[in-house]
Amino acid sequence: MLVSYASYQASHLKHHRYLGTHQNTEFFDYGDQYGGSLSANIGVWLNRLLMPAHYVEFVKGVLRSFIGKDDGVNTPRVNKRIRRDHRIIFGLLAGSIAASIIMNSSAILWLWIIPLLLVATPIHAMIELPEHYKCNTDTTDVFANTRTISASPLLIWFTNSNNFHAEHHMLPSLPIDRLEEVHHDIRDKVIFSHPSYKDFFKKLWKGQL
Repeated sequence: MLVSYASYQASHLKHHRYLGTHQNTEFFDYGDQYGGSLSANIGVWLNRLLMPAHYVEFVKGVLRSFIGKDDGVNTPRVNKRIRRDHRIIFGLLAGSIAASIIMNSSAILWLWIIPLLLVATPIHAMIELPEHYKCNTDTTDVFANTRTISASPLLIWFTNSNNFHAEHHMLPSLPIDRLEEVHHDIRDKVIFSHPSYKDFFKKLWKGQL
């Protein structure tokens, strides 16, 4: 998904540290991140699901990596790793495109670009959408600013235990395969919880969140 691991790691750690404060930011920009907009028209949802801002940031990151400019946020060591990541990703992307042109093949289009834009990106956005959407993100209380969802074993696997997001924010260093244990202990304390993903998206569709 054109993601610098170093950049995501640094951003994610800050998100855990600052959620509930004005310093909080997210690595992926979906637009109207937490559902604060009074209206949710088709433009808002297309922006959320297709994540154009993410790709704009990727291009900016690649440009910064080649001119040696940092984002002004991270440490020099982290910025060095971020520049490395962007150069590697750009090299792989450019090399794949060049190979496709030389071989007169559209493989990269059908095997990477189209699945990325129309499948992986929207699915990723929908997996991350419930995390803090319409929660109380003005407080640092993880039981109020983060959602948890009970799910089937298949969806727990598919979302990489992201359904237990309040549990993850409560104990961010806990291995994800143990989050379900915590869920059984704290689920009654979490303000924003759902018995299933079906329940969440049904209430989202009806405007009941």
